[in-house]
Amino acid sequence: MATSQPNLAQPAAAQPATAVSRAPAWYHPIFSPRHGVYVMLFVSFLTGVASAQQCTWATTLTFICALAGFQVEHPLTLQIKQHRGWKPRFLVWGSLYFGIALGIVVYLYLQTPLLLWLYWGAIAAVVIDAISVFYRQQKSFASAKRSPWESRY
Repeated sequence: MATSQPNLAQPAAAQPATAVSRAPAWYHPIFSPRHGVYVMLFVSFLTGVASAQQCTWATTLTFICALAGFQVEHPLTLQIKQHRGWKPRFLVWGSLYFGIALGIVVYLYLQTPLLLWLYWGAIAAVVIDAISVFYRQQKSFASAKRSPWESRY
């Protein structure tokens, strides 16, 4: 059986490319697979812009902040669902999304301090979601174990 060896007589561009990625696993971005939320976020953004009949930098930054804040939730949820250790990929991308959202929040807060109540509501939603995922994971883990009183027949 012959193995495929690169032909050194041909330039590298003429040789067939392999589909193997050599980048570390943490390098690949994590995006939430729930595309319905993206549609709802974009439609609400467009509706708000249309009703205000103008789009300002603050409006666009608020949209980017909401998108980044939504993206924080997915790596956090995946990290909580892990049974063992911390995954650098989840930490890197969750921290990056959180940093983007936090930077925009601070900028917008300095522009309009009244928005602080909205930000506290978003933080509370993320904390409640994390607690929900944690207890759901604990419940599913505990229900997988058999009770000592449970019959095996």
